[in-house]
Amino acid sequence: GTGINIYLKCTAKGAIRGNVISNTKKHNITVSTGSKAGSITGNTLKSAGDNAILIYNKSTVKKINKNKITGAKGRAIFVYSLKNSLSISNNTISKGKNAGIVLEPGTAKYKITVKSNKISLLQNNYLGYGINGKVSVTNNTYNKKSLGIKLNSAVKGKATKNKRK
Repeated sequence: GTGINIYLKCTAKGAIRGNVISNTKKHNITVSTGSKAGSITGNTLKSAGDNAILIYNKSTVKKINKNKITGAKGRAIFVYSLKNSLSISNNTISKGKNAGIVLEPGTAKYKITVKSNKISLLQNNYLGYGINGKVSVTNNTYNKKSLGIKLNSAVKGKATKNKRK
């Protein structure tokens, strides 16, 4: 199953912080179905069977930062349907088998800022992949196996000052 699951309009007061979650069959952390979590901060997430962090079904999370994510089989961070602006920053993502960060909020009403993340993928895939929404992707570093950043035509925003190392 999932390590931490905030579901059905529930609220996690403050932050989901300081957890070590590994070897889940699905996701390490899920916030879904209109639920709220102030931030997802300082967690160590290992070997998710699918996504390490999944935000979906019009949920509210304001920050995803300072997490160490290793070996997710799906996406490290997947934002699918969001109900607020979001900052994704200072995360370290390594040994990922799929895209590092995927943004599909379903609306350009709220801005998603992806900044200062370090991403090292195991195979050719995207550091960041924007499908739709309003985004800013800046100052991220990624390894040579990553294909960089892809923003589809439905995305409002830009990617600047990102570095391949």
